[in-house]
Amino acid sequence: MNGRSYYLLAVASDAFIKVFELNVRETQKEAVPAIDVLRELVLSSLPCFRLSWNVMGTYISGSEKKRIRIWRCLSRGVWN
Repeated sequence: MNGRSYYLLAVASDAFIKVFELNVRETQKEAVPAIDVLRELVLSSLPCFRLSWNVMGTYISGSEKKRIRIWRCLSRGVWN
């Protein structure tokens, strides 16, 4: 988890990449899993075929046809 209290998950589609945050929220009775959308990264007209994270989870790359795009996490939920 790299010192974080949450996990990151990214899902690609034809038009966008969605970055999710997976948490466990504890109530008085039980621990409840929670999934929040952090960011929706808009793609060009080409679909994304593969996603890859760096080891620390601060960069995500997506491969399109003959092109690779890289996004960087500046802070929690802010992607550039």
